[in-house]
Amino acid sequence: MPLLVRHLDGPFEGQTQTFGDEIESILIGRDPETCQIVLPPDARMAGREHCTLARVRSKYLIDMDADRRVTLDGGQLLERGSPLPDSCVLQIGPDGPRLKLLTTRHSKMASTADQEIDGTEIARRASRAASELEVQEVAEQAGSSRRIGTAAGVIAVLAVIVAGIVFLVMQSDVEELQVADAEQEGAIENLEGRTDEIEDDLIVLGADLPEIMAAARESVYLVVFRGAEGGETGIGTAFVVAPDTLATNAHVAAWHDRLGENETLLLRSAAEDGADPTDIIVSGTTPHPGYAAFSELWRDYVPVRLNASKGIDPVRSAGSACDLALLTVPATTQLGPPLPMASVAHQAALTPGHAVASVGFPMEGMAMEGVNVLRPVPQSQIGRVTALTTFFNTSENESETGPGQRNILLQHSIPGTGGASGSPIINGAGEVIGVLSAVNFAIVDGQRIPTGVGVNYAQRSTLLEELLQGKAATRLAERLAGWGQAVQKLYQSNRLVRGTGGLDTVVAVWRRQIQDKVGPDQVVLTKRRALEFFPLSSLEAGREVGGDDETGFITEVPIDVEQDGWYLFVVESDGPVVADIDDPDRVAAGINYIPLGDGVQGVAFRGQKNGQVTGLIESDGADQIIYAIEEGDSAIDIPDNVLRLARDQWRDDLNTRWGTSVRDEGGLHASAATGAITPSTRFYGNEPISINSYGRYMIAVVAPERENVDLKLYRLDGENRELLAEDVQSDWYPYLVIDTDFAIELEAEVISDEPETDYEVYVYRAIISGDTDQDDKVLVPDLVNVMLQFGDVADEGESLSSDVNDNGAVDVGDLLAVIGNFNDTWPLEAREQPKRLIDFDLIGGSCPRGQGVQDIGHQNFTLEDGWQVIIDWKLSVLVDSLGDGAFDWWGHNICGYWRDHDYYWNQVDDPAPMIFDQLRFARELYPSLADFTALRNFADSHDIKLYGYIGQPRSYVRNGTPCGMPFDTNWEHGDLDAFDTYYAEFVENGFIGIGHDASVHNPADSPWLLNMVPELKSRGIDIFVESLPKRVNPHLLGYNVVAEHKVWESFRRYPETFYTEDEIREAGGRRLYMMTWPFNQAPGDSDYDPDFNVHDWRFNTTKELLLAGETVLCPLYGLHWRGYPLEELVAAAQQTANVVIE
Repeated sequence: MPLLVRHLDGPFEGQTQTFGDEIESILIGRDPETCQIVLPPDARMAGREHCTLARVRSKYLIDMDADRRVTLDGGQLLERGSPLPDSCVLQIGPDGPRLKLLTTRHSKMASTADQEIDGTEIARRASRAASELEVQEVAEQAGSSRRIGTAAGVIAVLAVIVAGIVFLVMQSDVEELQVADAEQEGAIENLEGRTDEIEDDLIVLGADLPEIMAAARESVYLVVFRGAEGGETGIGTAFVVAPDTLATNAHVAAWHDRLGENETLLLRSAAEDGADPTDIIVSGTTPHPGYAAFSELWRDYVPVRLNASKGIDPVRSAGSACDLALLTVPATTQLGPPLPMASVAHQAALTPGHAVASVGFPMEGMAMEGVNVLRPVPQSQIGRVTALTTFFNTSENESETGPGQRNILLQHSIPGTGGASGSPIINGAGEVIGVLSAVNFAIVDGQRIPTGVGVNYAQRSTLLEELLQGKAATRLAERLAGWGQAVQKLYQSNRLVRGTGGLDTVVAVWRRQIQDKVGPDQVVLTKRRALEFFPLSSLEAGREVGGDDETGFITEVPIDVEQDGWYLFVVESDGPVVADIDDPDRVAAGINYIPLGDGVQGVAFRGQKNGQVTGLIESDGADQIIYAIEEGDSAIDIPDNVLRLARDQWRDDLNTRWGTSVRDEGGLHASAATGAITPSTRFYGNEPISINSYGRYMIAVVAPERENVDLKLYRLDGENRELLAEDVQSDWYPYLVIDTDFAIELEAEVISDEPETDYEVYVYRAIISGDTDQDDKVLVPDLVNVMLQFGDVADEGESLSSDVNDNGAVDVGDLLAVIGNFNDTWPLEAREQPKRLIDFDLIGGSCPRGQGVQDIGHQNFTLEDGWQVIIDWKLSVLVDSLGDGAFDWWGHNICGYWRDHDYYWNQVDDPAPMIFDQLRFARELYPSLADFTALRNFADSHDIKLYGYIGQPRSYVRNGTPCGMPFDTNWEHGDLDAFDTYYAEFVENGFIGIGHDASVHNPADSPWLLNMVPELKSRGIDIFVESLPKRVNPHLLGYNVVAEHKVWESFRRYPETFYTEDEIREAGGRRLYMMTWPFNQAPGDSDYDPDFNVHDWRFNTTKELLLAGETVLCPLYGLHWRGYPLEELVAAAQQTANVVIE
């Protein structure tokens, strides 16, 4: 007679436990160590061990102390030894959690024979109190059995068959019979609901996946290309979805459309258990119409992201959306059974973490070719869903469209490679939820190598269903509109920003052509006369041409020409375009066309007299156009001209990348003669460069005597030098470009083959033309500045701040430059350099266990005064001593220690106090603990940034118990819908960083890493993992790392296991050293010395680390109270810059 217990309310609502007949005693309470039915830790109306259910001869009796309240069905107060009905509701404590209890009987066992006892006597005996013997039995069981009873198996089929129920009732008991019937029906409904819940759990857990995969192997086929000479190549996987119909990827089916004479595309069945495979000829294909549409959109738009230092980063797609097709075979073909599509309910319930499987024929790069094409054997793989997104890696609301209509990309952890394309992705119900279509890979020596990131891609099966139902074409228009909006919102187009064989490529070709003509002793100096961008639907598009059958636009652009000048008119568009010039007065000579595909055209010429030509842009089918007019001249290659050339090219690149006119300021930085300071064959000179503001910079070196020199640029970081970039081409004018959002200390290393080489170092900063006050915006104050200086002429050697065009006077040209760039701003913004001295305050655990609110000391927080306590007691004292902006603040276990839960650290007898959920618990029980308003206001007033530290996010299935950390997986820790539950107050109060205890164990497919971390970063919050990542987890390299100093010191001895500090920094991660105790010197350690002065160690070691450029978490108030000179730490933190170059 199993007992089913269901939580009816609270955070565990809906959870159900099953206790078999072998479980004699079931303890209910809040203590997760001893109780089998665990109540929420904050349900303090219930005791830690509140009551016991004891099984006595197929009945359950209740036992509790006299001061413990349990009520039955919302009313009756139960007493010790009370028997419980087979179906009832218990409420634990006053207004406490409610539990539904249901005792079920074996449905196939014959009913008990009539015991021949009078009905009245039965009623009397049933209503009496329990006997002393029964009470004693309950007490003995409750005292001796504190074990957890768990179901040993999973119920596969639960059926309740009520053949007949005989009640012995008196004539007047008809109403009681009706009530009993109703209760029985309710019990049946409850059991049916429980059956559904168990079936859903089976699907999520994938309990039946091995059997499901075995069955699916009959329905998958290897797709084989057979050449005209009979040679065969496996190209993908297909599976049966309907009679005479199979599904695969569109890129696999495309082989059918490319078949030549005597070439065949066929399907080959699996050859298992010695059976011979069967070949089936593919007779036709039906690709999803969205496949070609998305591919064309991505190909034509060429999505890119603009970074700050390297120009353009291409965005690689996860394959193409709608990469699906149907393969048809002759009607008489015998195929395996069709695989069913996932139901709407199962699609809606699909979330990251669900177990899924795949069956297919992976081949590329595998041993033994992965698959024997002649006798193929499929591979079965199991993984988990990692994310459900659009093909732009965003998550959209589907409440109006239904599941799988917008988030059509299924990201998963099933391994894949070439040949697996087209494999079905199957859920725990045996239904197809997706079709594998793309894998993450890297290109190594020209070969595609799947990466270890553990995330691959599949099409949602909703796309396959609409293709099977003939609805794909009708839904295409809406999808196309959404894709177009998304790609323009999220990315910039390489065609119109930089160009893959685009505008800048044509300009580079033109410059080389001129350079070839003028000779090696001259440089070609070019200037961009115009750069315009417009849609063809605008009025600037020009006049419409063509008749009824052919229409287009011709745009006319006047170009002023001077004799002997070099000119280029270049056009780029998102469709076919033709560029030409109209020259009735024969002003141009040597006209040369530079075509670079249908969308990019250039016309180069030289002026043979002063005059004007007209540039013509003709387009048919383009929507947007960008054109530029370039003017060139040749000059002797003296340093001034070479510098001008480099600056022109740099400014032109910025103009194109950011769509605004750019000028630069700056100039000669240093001049020196280098000496032979190393015993090698090359000689070095070093020049320190202080970059005092964020921005875009060019560092150039010129050797006036034309000796070959190289340039290397280093970032100074304490005693370390980090190489940022180098120019080692064979020339005498190397230069490098950097973008930084911090002030930064650099060193330019100039290298020469000659022992005495004169060189000059120049530093230029790019600013927007018209930005007279250098605030990186062109606004009304800039217009006012030009008006105030209008007509002024610069004296020799003087410059005017409002001389935007650098012609020595403030005139109409400057006014037009301001107007032309009005409202322009740099995409790059200043970012405050994070401080390297951080005040460390232990919050949870700052007083003995059981004292204070969640073990928080009264010097940090009280319920009466909230966070004002730590402000008055500590932070104000430190600010009064050190001043504003001297340090930032770190709250460790910021919302306290919480022990009433099921997460354990290292030992199983005490729950870990540092938990991920602490902000949520604080918000629910102690709202003032989660109210950081006072802390934020104080920090903002005194230039202090806030950091928090919480427990381990557990949204992954642990492999065993790594580092002795047993826990129950909590997928909500990685659920983006629960973001505010765990982080809301941190975001609202401007915290700039959050540390997460033991988070270094999260695997690559952890939903917390995939969902929560990007969201935190998008909101300006840095993530810190603890502690050092292992080499087996390369996905964590590049994350910020926080760890105790003793951990850094200890792990430093195992570089073969852990990434080193230098590797973490070089990958872009910050390193934070937490000054608790030195290695092996903490109380309880083997080398602990009671006379050791930990405060001396903290002060001295903190100072050493700060001088070395590190970031340190140090308990400053304790040092201040003991008289240590904290101003020395502040000075050490400000000597070097710990910065990020982007």
